[in-house]
Amino acid sequence: MRSASLLAIDEDTNLSEALRSIADACGLEVEIVERSRDFVLRYPVLRPDVTIFGLVMRDMDGLEILAWLFNQVDRLYAVVVTRPDCPYRAAARSLVGANNGMNVVFVTRSPDEAVFRHDLSEALAAVLLRKTADGAAWS
Repeated sequence: MRSASLLAIDEDTNLSEALRSIADACGLEVEIVERSRDFVLRYPVLRPDVTIFGLVMRDMDGLEILAWLFNQVDRLYAVVVTRPDCPYRAAARSLVGANNGMNVVFVTRSPDEAVFRHDLSEALAAVLLRKTADGAAWS
């Protein structure tokens, strides 16, 4: 049996270190890709327990990723990172609200790196707790 896993998109590679340390603290194996199209290729192979990605990306935006994921799984456990001025926030929340079995926590990117790491860690813990509470199998 393998460890629980996390697949994340970090286009600018500025979050990779934080994601790895947070995932490690949660006991997760982590894989980070730099492009959303690589995420789409890796997801079916890895079948991660949890995903993390942003709403604004170059290849595919977070709305497209969410819509794609909703067609891949019955239950989704994800953390979506947004910025306070992100134009897609309301649409993403609406999309998540319209799909049962979608356990998504939104995190607003703070300019303070320590605050953001804390918020991201709390969001990941909340998603993992939901997965456990749902009695969902760990891949």
